[in-house]
Amino acid sequence: MESIEKTNWLAHRWPIALDTCGYGNWTLHTARIEGQRVGQATSHEEFARWLAAMRPQCLARVIAGRKAFDPPVALVVSGEYRLGRIPPRLWCGYDAVELLDLPLIAAWAG
Repeated sequence: MESIEKTNWLAHRWPIALDTCGYGNWTLHTARIEGQRVGQATSHEEFARWLAAMRPQCLARVIAGRKAFDPPVALVVSGEYRLGRIPPRLWCGYDAVELLDLPLIAAWAG
């Protein structure tokens, strides 16, 4: 049995759909989670390597790695609606995946 640390939880929680389309001389392989682009490659082999390495990241680590966030705030949004704020004490309990096409989100002041 594979250990919990090696289990790809992303595949269970956020299935990745593969779209392919022609772009000039290339065939683009685009990974999507619920319609949002999370990865793109110009060959099937490159896409397979990316997919094998893809893992969700701890939200606390994502925020800690971006020193420009001052003060850091984690919001839950759906389209144009702000659904809530994740308090810092819970950041370690959330997974994050970076989107290639970040939605436009208005800045919220405390």
